[in-house]
Amino acid sequence: MIKLVATGLLAGLVAGVLYVAAGNGSLLSLLLFYTAPLPLAIAGFVWYWPASIASIISGAIVVAFSADLRLAAVFTVSFTLPIAWFCHRILLFRETAGADGTQDRAWYPLGNVVASVGVMAALLVIVGILTISSNLEDYQIFVQSHFQSFSELSELQGDGPQLDAGMYENFLNYLSLLLPIVLAAGWIMIILINLYGGAKIASLSGQLTRPWDDLSAISLPQGYGIAMVPAILGTMLPGLIGLASLILLGTLAIAHAVIGLSILHSITRKFPGRPILLAIVYGGVMLLGFPLIILSVLGIVEPWARFRDRAGGGGSQSGPGTT
Repeated sequence: MIKLVATGLLAGLVAGVLYVAAGNGSLLSLLLFYTAPLPLAIAGFVWYWPASIASIISGAIVVAFSADLRLAAVFTVSFTLPIAWFCHRILLFRETAGADGTQDRAWYPLGNVVASVGVMAALLVIVGILTISSNLEDYQIFVQSHFQSFSELSELQGDGPQLDAGMYENFLNYLSLLLPIVLAAGWIMIILINLYGGAKIASLSGQLTRPWDDLSAISLPQGYGIAMVPAILGTMLPGLIGLASLILLGTLAIAHAVIGLSILHSITRKFPGRPILLAIVYGGVMLLGFPLIILSVLGIVEPWARFRDRAGGGGSQSGPGTT
């Protein structure tokens, strides 16, 4: 137990240092920010919940002493707690009786993890908005004030094209609606990538206790897609309720996009140009974003269209830890 706690303390220390070091605005700092949860995921998968709890405590202490208590709270709520929770869920299982009478293990579905990450992303962003404003107008003013410098810079330039004040204000209003979804999408990407990375490292070290599912065959819980209906209806409501519904709708769509990616991996296995196609799709998602819409549609209609079944099933390609 002492070894588990000590390892968790070290993981939290490394994660906290990476998180604080990511504040200088360089490309390297962005990479550090993206990989800050990785030590937490490794600790959770290899040394389990005692290490996760220790990493939560040490990470918060490091960030608090290196920066301030507010940033430590953000780090804890947005990184250490979610990573520890999802590692715990991924390693959950229940004993079942096999066909031959032997005991078998039914592991927590990975699709449920993807769904939970999407819902948690929406909650974190909504809570973040509520901490800075109590209504939609104040929130939009907050966003506008942080981007007003671009307009002021244009006005100071005597020559060249000038920004139209009305158009710029409309742009900021649209930005205030899209920005939370972009932030949620980025958080989902960071959490899922680091969970996969932590599982991969645990697998390579022989410490991952769970046989990993075929990642191209994961699916969301039943009814997850139906939740998009009230979210769509909620976007028609005014104020922060409408914005919260839009954020929830966006995160639900992103979770379905993850399933869309798994479908694409599955149905292109026998396609000769598969690496090029996947590279184009991933590049389009990272640089443009709009392919997420197509992937979301794939994920939404999959329960009825059964693309993977039509293509011959999930196949044998699996993620880390396959036994």
